[in-house]
Amino acid sequence: MIQERTPELRQKITRLSCEKDPWCKIIYDSKVTGLSRLMALNCYIIAQQDNNLQLALKLDMAHLDKADIHQTLTTALKQLGLSYSLVVNESDEHKTALEIKRDILDELVNEAKTALLDDSKLKLLNSAFDISLEEAIVRPVA
Repeated sequence: MIQERTPELRQKITRLSCEKDPWCKIIYDSKVTGLSRLMALNCYIIAQQDNNLQLALKLDMAHLDKADIHQTLTTALKQLGLSYSLVVNESDEHKTALEIKRDILDELVNEAKTALLDDSKLKLLNSAFDISLEEAIVRPVA
């Protein structure tokens, strides 16, 4: 479902995720791209001391733990005055930037479904023509 987002919806999800999580904001401010971005999106901050971040990479993304990927992220973060160290770790307490974005998309989908189900005009059509809403195809808009 994430691939079905409009540019406006992607911007909204990015904005909301940056408001919700400081690591998301750092990722987008750094403008990191490619596999380094993918690695960053699958990390979360364990601790921060001054300008040094201790990040954890999800276990299922450990294959991204490579020197060239680290170098690109290091360079991008250095432009923001930040450095980092990385461990591969699994935690149910923390969410990665990607998981936060998915949660936000799920929230927006649920809000769209609720708005449609509560819409008085759709209720009128439903009572007049016995229609039903195909909830599986409901998508949020920005």
